[in-house]
Amino acid sequence: MPLPAPLVGIIANPASGRDLRRLTATAGLYSSTDKAAAIARLLAAFGATGVGHVLMPSDMTGIAAAVVKACAGPMARDQHWPALEILDLPLTQTVSDTRLATRNMVARGVSMIAVLGGDGTHKAVAAEAGDVPLLTLSTGTNNAFPELREATSAGLAGGLVVSGKVPTSIGLRRNKRLLVRVPQQQLSEWALVEVAVSPQRFIGARALSRSEDLSEIFACFAEPHAIGLSALCGLWSPV
Repeated sequence: MPLPAPLVGIIANPASGRDLRRLTATAGLYSSTDKAAAIARLLAAFGATGVGHVLMPSDMTGIAAAVVKACAGPMARDQHWPALEILDLPLTQTVSDTRLATRNMVARGVSMIAVLGGDGTHKAVAAEAGDVPLLTLSTGTNNAFPELREATSAGLAGGLVVSGKVPTSIGLRRNKRLLVRVPQQQLSEWALVEVAVSPQRFIGARALSRSEDLSEIFACFAEPHAIGLSALCGLWSPV
């Protein structure tokens, strides 16, 4: 008896790729149109590898609407895209939307979650996903955790893994994490890249521009070619 077609989730953060670094570092911009196009390429790749059903949350910027429209077109039919289900969840336009969508997908039994966003989006999904594998695509601003990958190639790789055509021992890699707990503030947060300690009392734009504002860095990995504070560690001692 054939196994049921895999169920996969897709989460695209509408706000990723739009922070202050577009002004201070001339970083690139990922529009909602760009993200919808990347999701269309993912769906084509999933269809080619046997994924039968995809869950995706709604949003207020038109990403889900554009994907729904593309799914009704001839390209989707000719390429056998998987069935798309839009999750009707309450929206706050905060990170809570990402966390809620992830919990809903895990409860539905998805085999994998494709994430389009930056370091913060991936951190939020990872904190709720448990052992569900993530297909990480960078659509944020100068990211260190999700690497730049073409959505078609990434979708083919992910689809081959969840459909059992490529063993998980080859297709998946477990990443490290840092866990920060501050009981006095009832704080318990993950970090997938680094945790920076600063004597600054105010958060502001969450950007450090002076060396005296940085006391310590704890890094999950340290690659000199990466973007961000972990790259400073990578220049000293790559991990």
